[in-house]
Amino acid sequence: MELTDAVDQGLHVRADDRTQAQASQFAAFHRRFPREDWAEMTLEKYALGQPQSKHSYSYALEWGTPTLGSIRGGSAKKHRIFLHKSGSWVYPKGFASVNEAWDALHASFLELLEAGDNRRWRDTSAVEQLRTVNTVRLKTLYLYFPEHVLPVFSPPHLKYFAERLHIDHKGDALSLNQRVLAALRETDGMEESSSLDLGTFLYAWARPPGWHTPSSWRVTVDAAQWESNLATNRVSVGWDEVGDLSLFETQSELKQAFRESYSGTGAKLGRLDRQAKHLWWFREMAAGDQVVATSGPSDVLALGTVQDSEYEWDYEAGDHKHTVGIEWDTSVATSTDSADQSWLDDTISALTAKQFKEIFKAQLPGVASPNGGDVDAHDPLDHDQLRQFEQWQRVLERKKQVIFYGPPGTGKTWTAKRFARWLLDEQFERTGTIDAARTENLTGGFLTDSAWWIIADSWDDLFADGRYIATLPFKASAGPNAGDVALVFDRRQSRVFGLARVVNFYGKNNNAKTVALKPIMPLPCGPHISKIQADTELAGLDVRDGLRMSAIRKLAPDAFRRLLHLSGAQDVYLEHRAEDLANYLTEVTFHASYAYEEFIEGYRPVSSAAESISLQLKDGVIKRVASTAHAEPDMPFVLLIDEINRANVPRVFGELITVIEADKRGSSVVLPASGDCLIVPENLLIIGTMNTSDRSIRSLDAALRRRFAFIELLPDSSILANSKIGDLPLDLFLDELNKTITELAGRERQIGHSFFLDEGDPIDTVEQFAEVLRLEIIPLLQEIAFDDFAKLKEYLGGEVVDSMRRTLHDIVSDDDNLVDAVTSFYLDKL
Repeated sequence: MELTDAVDQGLHVRADDRTQAQASQFAAFHRRFPREDWAEMTLEKYALGQPQSKHSYSYALEWGTPTLGSIRGGSAKKHRIFLHKSGSWVYPKGFASVNEAWDALHASFLELLEAGDNRRWRDTSAVEQLRTVNTVRLKTLYLYFPEHVLPVFSPPHLKYFAERLHIDHKGDALSLNQRVLAALRETDGMEESSSLDLGTFLYAWARPPGWHTPSSWRVTVDAAQWESNLATNRVSVGWDEVGDLSLFETQSELKQAFRESYSGTGAKLGRLDRQAKHLWWFREMAAGDQVVATSGPSDVLALGTVQDSEYEWDYEAGDHKHTVGIEWDTSVATSTDSADQSWLDDTISALTAKQFKEIFKAQLPGVASPNGGDVDAHDPLDHDQLRQFEQWQRVLERKKQVIFYGPPGTGKTWTAKRFARWLLDEQFERTGTIDAARTENLTGGFLTDSAWWIIADSWDDLFADGRYIATLPFKASAGPNAGDVALVFDRRQSRVFGLARVVNFYGKNNNAKTVALKPIMPLPCGPHISKIQADTELAGLDVRDGLRMSAIRKLAPDAFRRLLHLSGAQDVYLEHRAEDLANYLTEVTFHASYAYEEFIEGYRPVSSAAESISLQLKDGVIKRVASTAHAEPDMPFVLLIDEINRANVPRVFGELITVIEADKRGSSVVLPASGDCLIVPENLLIIGTMNTSDRSIRSLDAALRRRFAFIELLPDSSILANSKIGDLPLDLFLDELNKTITELAGRERQIGHSFFLDEGDPIDTVEQFAEVLRLEIIPLLQEIAFDDFAKLKEYLGGEVVDSMRRTLHDIVSDDDNLVDAVTSFYLDKL
């Protein structure tokens, strides 16, 4: 949406109820923490983790003022000092005691606020204890100087908004915040808008990458708590012994605390880890998520929407202290036959769109799906996935190439493709330059439909730099498509100069368009304007008007072929595929016989008109992609190399290894066969996948390892949560199996979750599970065990494996008996 359109729609006007809530929170904050009281601020009034933390400054920043800009998420370390559940103070390194650390932090806050009082905004970036915690620094400055700071505190979000506003997006977070604020206030219709109006406007106008996509959850509600939950607009759960979840930095830390708190209950570690994981989900619930409150095996009490307050540890409650703010709707209460055992076993579970639909199938379409769209659509990225994609994006922008690696069945190729498409979608949305022909089929080819005549003052860049980008007058509604060809006419020399490929053509405004070209070949014998005008076959071609300024016009096929003939060339372009043009996303799979000639360039056999075979020098995949990306520098291009370690990578990459490093991008290397210069531009991103069960990263060429970042994808049992085969929970089965594999064979040999998925959903029948065990898991385990049946018995149990006779028992061929045996073996372990 254009900025002016968003203003016309009134997106900067806040709803009355939100305005009132924000005013109330703002007033309450200043009553509790007036500016003049900061000189006397104490550690007890500041820090989280204490009995009265609900009244602390850190609590007010993170949870007490949710409508005034969110800094929720992550750990309490953003506040620099807090009291851990263990009773120990957590504070920055370099201090002898918490009191010494507090003195330094307190002094930094006073320095920050004094700089704000005197409008010395640049000085705030140098405040020692706060310069690295941008969210706390920016929200503090906003709360005390609201008309000088936007209520947007995430640096990635600020960078995104600056790019959408076409202003400088570099520099300190506060400086960027204020540049965005100034740009908005210079926009017609928003000159008098408050910073809260403008903050609301930004997220309504252009939601940034990583913005939360609503998820859905199911929570078992304690009967004694339900009436209170309804009255207070929240949901509360137990497991209070682990304490405030916001004080845990990672899920692993919470799991360890869970084990320490509940190991004396007799519960097995696998089940404790499962509940800890689900409680972590509870902490991560975000505004807009939907929560289904259930009781017993089939009763749905209400459907709720998470409010701005999100997770909160209620210090004052007697029990069930973990809470999330919810607006409940009891009108959809129902009884469902789609429930499973997890409703009794698990307090919290994630719901897919399909599961959500099943629960409310009798009331659809009155009940909206979790993502606000078609419940049968593919589930969108959830909050954790978006945050992960953002992190990977930062790595890729810095390193320019990454490899996803991990054991078989962990979804490396699926994840790489999804990530690549997300990168491209985000860039299309960010720049507003969406080429429909490319977005409809990111990996499709191009047919040369039309030829064009383009006139400009100088074409030196086309063959010197390998690209030409120009803004040309063009008032027609249609223009060239990617893949079309263009005869380029140099107005200074008054002759046809060369032949080029249209890489993209998109609008800047109503009267001008931008065209991006890459060279096909120079035409040193291209005809002069006098020869063109004298040619009887070109009598209908009027080029005189176009000579007075830069112009673009469509050529009839016969005229194009005649101009080529006069240039000493032939038409092998119209109605042929544009094989020299790459798409935004190009996919290739390496294998043992994959060669340099396919990837870079080489002589390939081609058929001639005389039905003989000859060798012709052809561009390889990377050469085509790099030249196309070089010609369109403002758009990202992604090359996805699946199974990258299956080829002889140093031999396949050849000279490419010299120019793919981030600091070598844009430099060139001469290719020996063609003599062409290979340039890998900044906007070409390379994503690879590799299976660690085949080759470890350690065995890769050292030069390759140094040039790639490596992202490990391990089995994710949470995808199988709530799925059981009989009495066996699939997620616990996979966790326990991989625990044993890791102990006996190493973490690289683990088994991935995708073995237990059918079209994206967990398998759910005995027959499916038996088939997967028999045809996939058991053969894989035999390979991992190197046919050591004693070790194989550790994976599958004595009812399946006869270690003495070095064979499998006959029950392997019987679905029910095989599943019963595996279930019995693993339930005993769990």
